[in-house]
Amino acid sequence: NDVIFQCLRVMDDAEPSQQDAGRDGAAMEEDTFDTVTKLQDELALLCENLFVGIGSLQRDAPPRSLQGEDVVAVQGQPAPGDVDASAAALGKNVSQSLAAVKACIDALPDDVTSRPGTRDDDGELERLMRENDALDVEMAQAIESAQNAIDKLGRMHGTIVE
Repeated sequence: NDVIFQCLRVMDDAEPSQQDAGRDGAAMEEDTFDTVTKLQDELALLCENLFVGIGSLQRDAPPRSLQGEDVVAVQGQPAPGDVDASAAALGKNVSQSLAAVKACIDALPDDVTSRPGTRDDDGELERLMRENDALDVEMAQAIESAQNAIDKLGRMHGTIVE
């Protein structure tokens, strides 16, 4: 997810790399978006291969008893397919899809970061996280103080009752 998220946040003012020297920013950005689209397509194909492959394996797998009960075969059910061949095909398809996904990720520029203005958002996020940490400490101290007050009131109530 982080890779996809980073891919989708391409910097408009990124400096060109050595191989992209002489190309304008718009052409580089367009190539990056094309690469991201290709990556999305490859991920969709990977998911489809897994979905179809696992479904085929579930369909073709012979019935097995989990707790020793008798396996009841459905009358007229076709013989299951070749599970080993299906598993091998699934492995091959997934391996090819993963190689294509890796190639798409490797084709992305090294400086894929964020769009202008997001750095300000990152600074704001860091400030809010520090503020949240400080409030967590303050809240923990308030809870401890309240717990001490409750304990003290409980002891006082016990003394009054006696």
